[in-house]
Amino acid sequence: MKSQITNTILKQRHGFSKIELLVVLFVIALLIALTVFAGPVNRVLSATAAQLFAPEPYIELVLTTPGKKIKDDPHAVEGDHGDAADLAIDDETSDATGEEH
Repeated sequence: MKSQITNTILKQRHGFSKIELLVVLFVIALLIALTVFAGPVNRVLSATAAQLFAPEPYIELVLTTPGKKIKDDPHAVEGDHGDAADLAIDDETSDATGEEH
């Protein structure tokens, strides 16, 4: 009940409620934090952009990780999805060490 009265008084005197004030203060705090930590944020975003524009290391890591057997997919349509259409991952015939059962 007291917070409703406080909100009503703030709204009447200043034209905004307590929650609106808190939201604005939160956004200002985020802007200050982003200004203080601009260097580290820039490094993280630059590294992310570099990885997005150079996916080859990620693809190589995924395709060469042991534990999955890559085999020809009889249901793939040639040219449907590029080179990846000819590959399928077979989890049922291999275990975590990459050995077949």
